Amino acid sequence: MKILYLIDPLKTLTPPTDTALLLIKEAAKRRYRNYTAEHSDLRVKNGIPSVSAVETGIDKKGSGMPKSQPQHVDLNFFDAIVFRHNPPFDVDYLHATQIVDLAKCGTVLNSTHGLRAANEKLYALNFPEAMPETILTKSKDEAVAFLADVKAVVAKPLDSFGGVGVVMMRTGDIGARSLIDLMTAEGTRHALFQKYIKGVDKRVFVIDGRVEGVMLRVGAATDFRQNMHLGGQPTLGELTPIEKRRIDSILPRLKSDGLNFVGLDLIGGFLSEINVTSPTGFWHYQKVSRRMLTREVVDMLTRMAEN
Repeated sequence: MKILYLIDPLKTLTPPTDTALLLIKEAAKRRYRNYTAEHSDLRVKNGIPSVSAVETGIDKKGSGMPKSQPQHVDLNFFDAIVFRHNPPFDVDYLHATQIVDLAKCGTVLNSTHGLRAANEKLYALNFPEAMPETILTKSKDEAVAFLADVKAVVAKPLDSFGGVGVVMMRTGDIGARSLIDLMTAEGTRHALFQKYIKGVDKRVFVIDGRVEGVMLRVGAATDFRQNMHLGGQPTLGELTPIEKRRIDSILPRLKSDGLNFVGLDLIGGFLSEINVTSPTGFWHYQKVSRRMLTREVVDMLTRMAEN
């Protein structure tokens, strides 16, 4: 089996935590051939999509290691294509999905349709019953009124990941209006404003339409954000009955949109984000659970390619 990973530059992927490297390592154990490329390496000539890709292995330190010089090949050379480029989903990302659509390879993870449909912040708005009170707006006055109504707000830009650019504000904070001005670029850019929910932060791993793992992220006392790269510490978790009901209402839509490799974020039992472009946390979950979810992903890829 030959797999193409469309990723960030290979030298920027850091072991042991990078999920793409873990997937390549797992696939290599099965003697699959792994190739890596960036979105800029994609080409189309006379309607035929191709890519300049490098056959890639994993060295003893867990880093990605080129095994060949770049090879220019038809995208149909590959049995499966895996998108693992970090957000944001920008114009280059959009064009990459459209180029891959030209290929006859039917195994793409996540699906190009799903990636285009699922902005990491906006896609969750399809499930308002599972979310805390939320507004999307570029109006400074609407954001100020929402803050006054719910008393504490987490504000998020639409094009970031890993907690970057996320701020919290409360009514009475002297800098709240300034932060709203900043988040909306003085009323010219949409931002997401959610009622602040204090509670347990959970990352839920969904593979092939099923919940395959739940991890708690316990943040540092000095930061309300609990992302791993900001100091969050992983522990094994499980879903409460109400969390399970909320997630069960989401899973069919994920499946129908071809989103088979997803990280759901829950705060205090409520859905906050749906991560589809490059869900992370596998290494941390595997460390606390001793369960190799990367095997589940490569198993799924294999099944998809064989069908």
